Amino acid sequence: MNARPKALLALSIACLLLAGIVAGCGGGGSSSSGSTSSDGKSAADAGETEDVKNEDSSGGEDAEAGERVVAGTVEAEWEKPHGEANMTGYELLKASETRSLAKSLATAFELPNPLLVKGVNGFGGGPFYNPEDNSITLPYEFPAVVFEVIMQSNPEETPEEWGEAAGAVNSFILAHEFAHALIHNFELPVLGREEDAADGISTVVLLKAEEGGLYAIDAAEFWEAFSGRQDPPDLAEYADNHSFDRQRADNILCWVAGSDEAVLEAFLEHEILPEDRLASCPGEWELLRRSAEQVLDPHLVNGANLEPAE
Repeated sequence: MNARPKALLALSIACLLLAGIVAGCGGGGSSSSGSTSSDGKSAADAGETEDVKNEDSSGGEDAEAGERVVAGTVEAEWEKPHGEANMTGYELLKASETRSLAKSLATAFELPNPLLVKGVNGFGGGPFYNPEDNSITLPYEFPAVVFEVIMQSNPEETPEEWGEAAGAVNSFILAHEFAHALIHNFELPVLGREEDAADGISTVVLLKAEEGGLYAIDAAEFWEAFSGRQDPPDLAEYADNHSFDRQRADNILCWVAGSDEAVLEAFLEHEILPEDRLASCPGEWELLRRSAEQVLDPHLVNGANLEPAE
């Protein structure tokens, strides 16, 4: 299944997300990985700290090391990347316009508490939200793994297409972690797994973008490809708070199909999901959309809403 916009995906998300309430989206960059010298020096902004909500902030993409801009409710901190894998991940996050998407999300929702988005070296347990300090941590090695999985799964595609897909996946992951922040900051009700709820919220948010369905499909394709690590799953994975990767992929695909009749028909034609599941997708999407609107609309600024883009 090849459905990928030929554009700067994450920057498009930043500009189109919650249309009409986000201003100031600027130029973009290419989705290509970077390299580093033996001493770890590069164009990366070592120890960079910046505000990502204040449109008048001087802490832009090339802020000096240690620079802090206090205004605003969301800040970003980026460790200096060490080694090739961390540098690659850092450059992918930068090319994915992670900061612009964080700015869009911060501008769209009136968070009652300051939120910190930080990039760190290593892989750890992957990206995560920490309610104790209201922070989102993005380990640099994870986007490097995302790029590698996409590259290996789509050998016929170009580096540009790999980069575009990686940008979409990284944007989905940031939106997913931001969904956790919304759940905890606004004390949203969650019936079931919080991780599944975060996937649902992030899909609703992405579908607000004009081509958001394509971004969500890219994310689903990544989780499907990544699911090989769970074949077969060990006992600990059955107890994990996340659904299996393949389940996450199929849920996202179902929501996208349910939101768009043309996509639903294409999925039926190409047997992307079982016919019985696809038959239930419009209802599943409507329930998700209505639930998300009910709990999130009161927290959106300027009368925005979560209706999907036409």
